Amino acid sequence: MGDFYRQGGLLEQLRRELAAMRSFIARVKTILVGRHTSALSTLIAAESLGAPCAWLALSPCRYARQKRQLINVRNGLGAELDAIRAESGLAPMTRWAGWFELPDLLIGAWPRWFDEAGDPSPARVRLTGFARSDGGAAAGDPMTAGGIAAGPPTTDGGAAAGDPMTAGGIAAGPSTADGGAAAGDPVMAAAMRPAIPSRAVGRRRF
Repeated sequence: MGDFYRQGGLLEQLRRELAAMRSFIARVKTILVGRHTSALSTLIAAESLGAPCAWLALSPCRYARQKRQLINVRNGLGAELDAIRAESGLAPMTRWAGWFELPDLLIGAWPRWFDEAGDPSPARVRLTGFARSDGGAAAGDPMTAGGIAAGPPTTDGGAAAGDPMTAGGIAAGPSTADGGAAAGDPVMAAAMRPAIPSRAVGRRRF
């Protein structure tokens, strides 16, 4: 991890992020929000400036990998982070185990039913549901115009009109011609539940 940060200039980026946050907070009361496990600048800024902060996770795997990521940060970036902390008036890190618990709020951008499909997120994670466009599907957007985010799949077994994700046969597979789940297929049976919007993607030979 250390080589990745050094070769990619990410340590200098971290310093630039801290400078930007210090400048902004000096003028406006601010809540700092960063991406879970990777926005290290958010944690350092929150410590040094006394500002509230939140970490946003876009998928549950962020929490599943948190302990491993913290070990990687400690082993690969410990000395560099201590130097950056010193530039912000902070002492060297001594309590690594609790550092990723620093945010005042942890946000998970997925719904409760999605969380319950696997290992649940920590209790303090606030689930918001999937992010959606404020203005609805953009005209001509192939990822929404065909109904991927519009709701449950059609029940006649056919592709939704104009849906490039199914019209070409990507989702054509184990479902039966009348739209029902293939016999004995629990995945398709669950996907066809009307309360859960879903899209099945399977292997296709070209």
